[in-house]
Amino acid sequence: MVIRLVFEFKGNITMKSRVKRVYIPKIRAVVLVGIACILLILLAKIASVYRSLVTETGLSPVFIFKIFFSQGVNLSSSGGRTNILILGVGGENHAGGDLTDTMMLVSFAQDAGSTVLISLPRDIWSDMLKDKINSAYHYGEVKRAGGGMILSRVVAEDILGIMIHYSVVVDFAGFEKIIDTLGGLDVDVQQAFTDSLYPVSGKENDDCDGDPLLACRYQTVSFKKGRQHLEGERALVYVRSRYSPGASGSDFARNSRQQEIIAALKDRLLETKQLFSWTENRKLYAIAVKHIRTDLNISEIISLLKKLNQLRINNLRQLSVSEMFIPGERTVYGDKYVLVPKDSWARVYDYIYQQLNQ
Repeated sequence: MVIRLVFEFKGNITMKSRVKRVYIPKIRAVVLVGIACILLILLAKIASVYRSLVTETGLSPVFIFKIFFSQGVNLSSSGGRTNILILGVGGENHAGGDLTDTMMLVSFAQDAGSTVLISLPRDIWSDMLKDKINSAYHYGEVKRAGGGMILSRVVAEDILGIMIHYSVVVDFAGFEKIIDTLGGLDVDVQQAFTDSLYPVSGKENDDCDGDPLLACRYQTVSFKKGRQHLEGERALVYVRSRYSPGASGSDFARNSRQQEIIAALKDRLLETKQLFSWTENRKLYAIAVKHIRTDLNISEIISLLKKLNQLRINNLRQLSVSEMFIPGERTVYGDKYVLVPKDSWARVYDYIYQQLNQ
């Protein structure tokens, strides 16, 4: 019995020694390999997310260095200028919500020289579309989601005779919310006007209880001459109004009002207190995600804002091409009111070139 216990004791010691000598190292090796595999998978996932983030946003250590010590990333350009097309659409809850109510080119020099705003009258006829240019966004979106921005840019390039590098689309609701978040804009109204045919949102197709004049579809809006503070809704009325009598109801006047709002918005966004307001900027970002579409990535947007912040107000020029166009014959263009070149497209292209390079 004692001998058996001795042998069993020695056997247990031998087995424990064998486990320590053979099995534990193997188990440790397997565990280490497993941990290494998990780490490699995590590193691969992090690298994939990082590559995706850099691709989609352009944010990288190199960009962060550039934005602090230089101008940021290199924006696409031609002839030393970067051209951006801004499109304003009605969006949801507006009749013809995918027709562009505003088409404006923002062209700025890469050397922080002059920035030029050029408004395009919505009624310009496009031979490419066989329709007005404000329908380009609609036709593009019918083809595929996101196609409206692409087709609008192609049509605008055809009208202006220049390359357009980026596009931005904002709907009416986003426009109002951005201005309200900024606390409104101060605008110097150059000429008093009254528009008695401004559309009432949501009543575009109302039969007005049989009223032959369809008066319920419209409201009267007025603006006095002089400096005024405009909240979002009021600012939208200011840029959209187009039926006031006299010169204030012309495309030229309407385009000028749109450019005034863009310039005021630029100044407000780049105020020091706004640039460092985390709360307001977070609200603006949420609005942008919902109401703005663009092919600029985040790094390009930040670089663009930095360039615009260096722009001196006397280097901002506001232009209109309205004087280059005249009404076309209705019988030729499907009984539509359209605008065609007064002389030729070559004259339009030459005018644009001269204005951008003077």
